Parts: sequence; C-alpha cells; structure tokens
Amino acid sequence: MNIYIGYKYRNNENKQGLKEILTKISNSISSLGHKTFILDRDTYDWKHARTSTSKSIASILKNMTKSDAFLAFIDCDSKSTGLMFETLCAKALGKKIIIAIQKGIKALPFKKYAHKTIEFENHNDLIDKIQSSIKSLS
Repeated sequence: MNIYIGYKYRNNENKQGLKEILTKISNSISSLGHKTFILDRDTYDWKHARTSTSKSIASILKNMTKSDAFLAFIDCDSKSTGLMFETLCAKALGKKIIIAIQKGIKALPFKKYAHKTIEFENHNDLIDKIQSSIKSLS
C-alpha cells in the first residue's frame, strides 16, 4: 500500500522536530511493508526553500493519485492551507483518510473527512497507534 503523509509545516515552529517525527512515522509504516510519500522529503530533499507553488501542487496531485491512503499528522493548532488542500484532494480521489491528532489540538475541519481518527499523547504513543491502524487498513 502507498501512504501519503501530510502535515502542517509553514506555521510549525519546530521544523527539525517535525522532520524527525515524520521520519519515524514513515519508517514505522515502511517496516510493515508499505511505501510512504512525504512532500518535503521526496520532492525537496528536506530543503525547505520551495521555489514554486505549482511544483508543490503538481507533486501533491501526482503522489496523492498514486496513494491508497492519506495520513494527516497534526500536532499544532496553527492553520494549514496546504494540509487542507491535501485532505480535500484525498477526499475527492476517494482515498482512505486517517487523521493523527495530538490530544488537546482542535482539528475540526479535518476530522469530518476522516475514515479513522487517531488521538495520541506523545510521539511514542502515535507510532504504536499508527502501526495498528495501518495494519487494519491492509
């Protein structure tokens, strides 16, 4: 299964921490035999100097189309136009949508599109819950 991992980037103040948890999430999913796509890793090689919105949109659409499921990782309250765009793309394309949201964070626009919602306390809790959720999708 191919899983597209979306996340809030622009207004996330701990970008290095975000990169580390996204890598852990991806490695955890990959250990189950699945492939993952992360926009900043796979399109920009973690170099966050994006030069083109059209390149990002093209990459999102191409990779969302190839995916079987969309996992939205939400660990901060900030708004994210990009994550909402990815979620709506997943919905329009009929992808399974999993929302992984840290307890105490409000993500009302996202939750209504989810086939499954994972609420987590911390990153270790998240990894455990993602593994079981992905196994149930297969």
